[in-house]
This record gives sequence, C-alpha cells and structure tokens, in this order.
Amino acid sequence: SGRRDLRGKTIFTIDGADSKDFDDAVSIEILENGNYLLGVHIADVAHYVKEDGPLDKEALKRGTSVYLIDQVIPMLPKALSNDICSLNPGKDRLTLSIDMEVTPAGVIVSHEIYESVINSKERLVYDDVSDLLEKNDQAMAEKYAHIKDDLYMMNNLAITLRKNRENRGSLDFDLDEAYITLDEQGLPAHIGIAERRIANKLIEEFMLLANETVAEHFYWMDSPFVYRVHEKPATDKIEQLRTFLRTMGILLKGNADSIHPKAVRAVLEQAKGQATENVVNSVTLRSMQKAFYSTSCEGHFGLSLKYYCHFTSP
Repeated sequence: SGRRDLRGKTIFTIDGADSKDFDDAVSIEILENGNYLLGVHIADVAHYVKEDGPLDKEALKRGTSVYLIDQVIPMLPKALSNDICSLNPGKDRLTLSIDMEVTPAGVIVSHEIYESVINSKERLVYDDVSDLLEKNDQAMAEKYAHIKDDLYMMNNLAITLRKNRENRGSLDFDLDEAYITLDEQGLPAHIGIAERRIANKLIEEFMLLANETVAEHFYWMDSPFVYRVHEKPATDKIEQLRTFLRTMGILLKGNADSIHPKAVRAVLEQAKGQATENVVNSVTLRSMQKAFYSTSCEGHFGLSLKYYCHFTSP
C-alpha cells in the first residue's frame, strides 16, 4: 500500500556466483529526449526492522554481517537477509528506489527517491555478464536475449560515468584481492586472485552514482543524515609519501597541506603497468585517511566528491 508498483519493469540483480543475498537491483531505459533513466532499487529492510524493536537491538549488538569464506554470520535473521529482504528473481520484494535521469554525457539532470515494489526478472552473475560484454559470448547472448540490450546500454553509461570520475580525480586503488576456494571438507584447496571485471565495475559505477545523488538530496533537505566521509590526507603523511615516490622516480605535485585527488591519481597513473605498481598503490593507500560515518557532510577525498553516503555499499 502506498508504494509505486515496478513489477512490470525489467529489473534484475548482478552479483557474484556465490552470493546468497541480493540487496540491490538495477534497471535502465532510454527516454524520449535521449537521456537514460537509470534505476537503483535497494531492499527496504527498514520496513521489516522497526526502530528500537528486538531485531534492531540485536542488529546493533552485531554491528554488521560477518562474511567468511564459505558462510555468513548475518546481522539479521536469515529469513530476512536471505529471503524476505533478498531481491530473489521472480519474487515480489519491497524496495527503496532512486530513478536518475542521466544525459549521454553522464550528467544527472533530475532524480526521484520513492518506496516501491519490484519483481526481479533475473539473478545475473558478474562473470556471465562480463563474458557477454567483453567477448560477445554467444551462449550468454542467447541465454539473456530478453535483457541483452539493457546490459549493453548499461555498459555504455557505466563507461561514461567512469571516465567522468577519472577526470575529476577519483582514486582507484586496483590492488589484488585473494580469492580462496575450499574443498568439500571446508579446507583451503586453492588461493587465486579475485577478478574485478567489466560487470563488477558497471555495478560499482551505478552504486557510486546513487550514493552521491542520495547524499546531495538529503544535504539540501537539511535533514539529519549519515554521510560517508573521507578526509584529505594528513600533511606529514603526504610529505613522507612524496619522499618515498621520489626514490621511484615519481613526482607528487601540489602542496602537502592542500593536496588534490588529481595529484594522487596522477601518481597511480605513472605507476600503472610498472613493476612497482603494487608497491606504489599500497604505500599511497596507506598514506590516505580512513573513511568514517558522520552526520556532517565533509566530502569524500578518495572519490573527489562533495556529497557521499552509503545508500548502498559498493
């Protein structure tokens, strides 16, 4: 009751192959004026978990869900996290939606946030979508013929959003992440490198855009709100980083007390493809401040944004 019915729309999730709970779904269409209408739809957990209720108090004790290699210790009961609040395909689910009208150049011209009900059309996997977009895999093209055009459209928009983010100086520490495979006894059988392919990056861009838009929306409403804040690096840390980079033949430009994200990004670009790339990425990352939550909108240095929050976590 009182929710916008989006069950007739083509909405789907894209997650890892071993994901158990699906908390965000996406949709896209082209408007008559040539702009994109990008939708991000988040599981409406607050509908089921009432403030100061037993579930809320237990969730507060746990703080977060804990993700282990082969299992999750959930913050909320599995009946919620893996079922009622999981955007499973073919099931009616309550969501909080944000529709963003985005120009082909990647500029948001309008947005709307509202409560909704969706019915996800597909549970897509990163690797499958990446095979389609990177290799034009025919098996995937046939399997997802009904949403293939939407995926290509999303990829075109994501590429534009990524370029815009790079141009404003957003930092991307592309460090290798371990991916551990367990055998039937639950013992490590293989340690590899987790892939971050085109579909992963596509979802990242859409979540970042939604987070920025929601944060700015609530900032101008002058409403109490929790922002994700990442302060500029400490002056002494930047001086130490500059000295270290000099030994690598890399110049960090700008004043240490007012460094711009673009200057740090230029360092990462200089190291790209070099034997020292991982070292430079690691040391530069350690020179940054840690991000935190705050009721004060202080901006996000790493993303080079004035407004940012975790409407959903990328």
